[in-house]
Amino acid sequence: MRSASSSGVYRLAQHTRPSQSNSRRRLAWRATEWLALAIFVVVAVTGLYIVANQPSFQTLESNIRSLYNQDLLGTGVLHEDREFDAATGLNKPDRKRLGVERFPVVGDAERLMLASHNRLLWYYYHTGEVKVLHEGQGVYYGLFPGDELDASGVPTTVWVVSRPHNWRPKSTKEWLLHIDMQTGEELGRVELGSRFAHDAVRRGGRVYVCNTGQGSILELSFPELLQIRALKLFSVEEHVNTLAALEEGSLWAVLHNLGQSELVKIDLSSDKVVQRHQHVGAKAHGIVEWSWWFLALDSDNVALVAIHRSTGEREELWKAHEHGGFLKGLAVVDHVAYFGISGHKPREARSDPADNSELAAYHLVERRMLWRREVPTHGLLNIVAAPHLGVGSTYYAMDTGRAEVAATAQIKPVQGSLRKQQEAALEARCAKFNQDLISCRQDPHCQVNQGPAGGDLLSCGVCVEFPCKDEGGAAADPEQRIGAAILPKEGLFGSSGTAVKRHYAGQAAVNLPPASEIQQQFSPVLGGHWKSGLPFLDGKLKREDAIRAGVQLLLGRVDVSGLKRLLLEQPAKVWSAEVQRAQNAKVHGRDQNLDKYKPGVEHMHLVFSDQDGEKVYQFPWYTTYQDQIEPLLHQVVGAGDTDKIIRMQFARMPPGTQIRIHRDLGGYSLYGHRIHFPVIVGPGLQFLSCPQPVMHDKPTSMAPQEALQAGCLPVQVEEGLVFELNNNLPHLVFNTGTEARVHLIVDLAETPRPKRIMLHSGQRCAYVDQKIVCNSGALSGSKHARLS
Repeated sequence: MRSASSSGVYRLAQHTRPSQSNSRRRLAWRATEWLALAIFVVVAVTGLYIVANQPSFQTLESNIRSLYNQDLLGTGVLHEDREFDAATGLNKPDRKRLGVERFPVVGDAERLMLASHNRLLWYYYHTGEVKVLHEGQGVYYGLFPGDELDASGVPTTVWVVSRPHNWRPKSTKEWLLHIDMQTGEELGRVELGSRFAHDAVRRGGRVYVCNTGQGSILELSFPELLQIRALKLFSVEEHVNTLAALEEGSLWAVLHNLGQSELVKIDLSSDKVVQRHQHVGAKAHGIVEWSWWFLALDSDNVALVAIHRSTGEREELWKAHEHGGFLKGLAVVDHVAYFGISGHKPREARSDPADNSELAAYHLVERRMLWRREVPTHGLLNIVAAPHLGVGSTYYAMDTGRAEVAATAQIKPVQGSLRKQQEAALEARCAKFNQDLISCRQDPHCQVNQGPAGGDLLSCGVCVEFPCKDEGGAAADPEQRIGAAILPKEGLFGSSGTAVKRHYAGQAAVNLPPASEIQQQFSPVLGGHWKSGLPFLDGKLKREDAIRAGVQLLLGRVDVSGLKRLLLEQPAKVWSAEVQRAQNAKVHGRDQNLDKYKPGVEHMHLVFSDQDGEKVYQFPWYTTYQDQIEPLLHQVVGAGDTDKIIRMQFARMPPGTQIRIHRDLGGYSLYGHRIHFPVIVGPGLQFLSCPQPVMHDKPTSMAPQEALQAGCLPVQVEEGLVFELNNNLPHLVFNTGTEARVHLIVDLAETPRPKRIMLHSGQRCAYVDQKIVCNSGALSGSKHARLS
């Protein structure tokens, strides 16, 4: 009897059909079994290796301390430093979390916002200064920044949970209060459908609120703050109290459990708990991601703990010596964990205004308590946050970038030296080019040709025409030469007081004025050319170092008289929101921002997009102005590039109005180019750009003289003088004259957006999650909506 397998079925087959082919089958089965076993061993060993090589808290601490002692970190952290990443693994876990929005670090960055049972306040931890923003509205809890930003890109408002006091409340209404972060003024409020709300966090276009008293999590749209759904996942006894929106599509939550607490991960697509870490602590609060670890507060045991995000391993980092304390409120800034320490009090005593909490600062790298200070919270401390640094400051470690500033200071002299060398080489190349151009003009057998040789010369700021090439023919007619329009620098071509003619293939001659102060101080850096041959600003540099990219790129003069006449013939009511809502189309949800920065300014949309500039909508009134607009577009960007237009609108400033200091954000700005066609410009118009590194402390409403004294410079604006504006720099406009100012403003991407959505008259749309959502009736497709 042959039996080459442990399988009874296999042996039966051997008895019933003995043959040579069966022997081959046995060998094949053995090979398959060995291969499966080998794969299993490889997978198992790999898994054990990955788990074993995830850094323990001690290893992570040791690696960070090593770099810290080498002064590679300074007093902050360089999150993008490759050496630091490799040593610590700080940026290894799930790259999706990098979607957490951060803000520029300016001014008084070293401060924390505290929410207590009676107060919302700023605490400046380097000076000990306290600034109360709001008080007297019950319990203040979860908070997140609003979407209003100042000229530096830093949020100016905060939303905070406010609910009645725990003990015998006189009302059951709970709110999200909209607070000015500078003045403390309440700007508005939205009622929550919650009971005993605790934490509230924001990620992208969603806000999540702990509806602790009903065992659910409320999901709201942002910035509208309309409730979308309630995730009823927990019991009231589980007491969900803290949230962390660390990854797209999921949510972490702390379950207090009125005892031994858990940390759970919720999948938002299935509305199910998909991961649990138990033994977090007793009556735990807080969750902040720091490298591979979640930091949390073992509140009842007065301890700061770390929970490994993958394995759930728990390590106690610090524990108070005294008994009877209670921890609540946690944030991490520059590797320092800040958390609240309060006395263990019954519920009815937590709002006692005579009772203050402590704020503690524990250094995670040095593993030591830096300080504990009493802060006038006038009640139990609930939340510690840094909303000026990032949207997720209550659940994600923040940094002020101080180490990056120090590193920049060290390399700045080197960069300056290299820049001088580059500028000297560029000047020499430009000088040779000018000499070649003069020789070309004097040679009757030389013809000016457009070619690749001119590409790298465009940065010279002259390139009126390209280098000549002997074609053996007659000299080209000076009025037919082809060139690129770049404003010349003084001394390179003629004098700064001479207007120079530029010419384009198939276009009329275009005149540019002499260089202005803003052009001389902040020369534009080019990133490429439209199909018309005209250039555009370097978009990458505009995003990374807006000041160096330049302020204004003059493109030339065009004839706007026909468009001006058409606009002046329109009745004044066409600019009203009511008429546009009925006859054009209307996008709701942006009025608050427009009223704040552009009060009184009127807009007429012809093309508009989502904030990221990907999905584009064409408005009904485009066809009204099409015959006048399209020839101008073809002249400036070329007929082949009009499918790159993502936004187009008329902006009208009535006399006496002001566009307050701001800079444009969103994908349509960061990855686009804004071109102004001044159509109606009267005396009294002042358009200012502020190419200064810090403008955050300037009021949004400034007089022209104040803006000039602050370092802002006038932008050249004349009827028909087309220019690209670096709208990533703060800018503001005043119309002190007696006539309305009207510009046609066009935003273009560098890549086509061929598919457009046609809107019909009277159609209403709204901004939801930074996307445009319209009621029924839109026609989609490039066939209907492509700009010709």
